[in-house]
Amino acid sequence: MAINLTWLSHLRAKDLKALATAIGVSSSGTKPILTNSLQANLPFSVFARQSGNGNGVARDDASPKGKNKEIQEISSILSIDMGIKNLAYCRILPAQKPIITEWERLNVLKNNDSGATHTDVETGTKDAYDPLLYASHATAWVSALIERDPSALVLIERQRFRSGGGFAVQEWTLKVNMFEAMLYAVLETLKREGKWKGSVQGISPARVAGFWLCEGEEEASRGRRKHKGMEEKSRGNKTGKNKKSGMTAIVREWFQEGKSVLKVEGKAIKTKGHFFGKLEQGKTREKLTKIDDLADCLLQGMACLKWEENRQLICRTGMEALEKVSGHRRA
Repeated sequence: MAINLTWLSHLRAKDLKALATAIGVSSSGTKPILTNSLQANLPFSVFARQSGNGNGVARDDASPKGKNKEIQEISSILSIDMGIKNLAYCRILPAQKPIITEWERLNVLKNNDSGATHTDVETGTKDAYDPLLYASHATAWVSALIERDPSALVLIERQRFRSGGGFAVQEWTLKVNMFEAMLYAVLETLKREGKWKGSVQGISPARVAGFWLCEGEEEASRGRRKHKGMEEKSRGNKTGKNKKSGMTAIVREWFQEGKSVLKVEGKAIKTKGHFFGKLEQGKTREKLTKIDDLADCLLQGMACLKWEENRQLICRTGMEALEKVSGHRRA
């Protein structure tokens, strides 16, 4: 059944931006651009796949080609925050209270069968820029994750080549970008071999941050807001460091006693403990830096769930949904 979205043309630009942020698409541009983007993306679910497509790839900022769509039952969301030494991922089972079954941060090059770190024969340096090594780890790691759920929706944090507007491209950035491309290649191979029936989507970290921190996409890297449960209040100083600590604070508050909006099972319980300085046994936690990466992968997965919830609400209730989706963001 066709969805009537003609009411979008009657909204103000700031309301269109709020709707775009609420469903995880670009919130920048003029009113006509925003209207066209919403009209193209609102009928499209990230949980949808195109019959006969075969590749399972859904772009987060483009209208899907063709009308032959069916809603895919998502058994789990596998959310990946990219990195080499600090890659983080979590698996979320969609439910009224989402369940985290896997939640880890790892050094990709050290998490292999032998536990050894690769050493380049010519230079003698560890963790060398070795595409063959990276490909081996990407294949083994992704295959193991997909084997545990062949229908998973995979979310991969989208990378960029430059940071801070600089001209230089850092060596480590090249490594992470290469590994990111390899993950897509492995997933495409598994799809063609019939070992995976899910889909993969690249996710803009600015849109995730902008959603949870109640900011526009263009401001997400500079600002942050204080959360109470899943609600936001002003927090002040707009820096990238503050944004990271703000995102971590959101996750920590989700798990506060009596306020938990998530369930945690298995080994993920230990990871949850790192956000509070204690393990389940009450012992002082082992030193674990970069918990912001763990927060980011969880917030990315939870944002996807919330974007889909908001999309359905907007399509169902029209303009009435504006106040609900732009004021509060709950899991």
